[in-house]
Amino acid sequence: MRPNACLLTPLAVFFAISTLTARADTFSYTFSEGHLGHDAFTYTSPTQILTTTTFTPTTCTVQASQACSTVSFDIAGSASSLIIDVAAGGADSFNGLPASFFTNIGVNTAFSPNTITLTVTDIPSGVPEPSSLLLLGTGVLGLAGAACRKFLAA
Repeated sequence: MRPNACLLTPLAVFFAISTLTARADTFSYTFSEGHLGHDAFTYTSPTQILTTTTFTPTTCTVQASQACSTVSFDIAGSASSLIIDVAAGGADSFNGLPASFFTNIGVNTAFSPNTITLTVTDIPSGVPEPSSLLLLGTGVLGLAGAACRKFLAA
């Protein structure tokens, strides 16, 4: 009966650790147009946006008063653009932005004709990655196995 208990305890610990949810970094996008705070939005993405994409921002205003529905990053080299769709119809477009404006982590600034800023922030994960969990799990299994051997030898 005791050898089975020695085998089941490390397995239970391993499965308990392996079921923890691992989460990768997230990315925060904060946009503002410098002309009297006309256009602004914030968005948090589970992945860094590196290709053309459309998303629904967390907060968004157009011309400081109108709500907006979606934001599009059209990433195409030197012809990249940002399009903010107004909820009531129409859109504000910022054209001729470099692709790096959208893809660089940090504060990205362009002039068109006012100062526009997109701040991309990498928010590190508070949970270890799966490989760290696997390493921790195998270490716990090794310690449990060593303790089990000493217990059976005694």
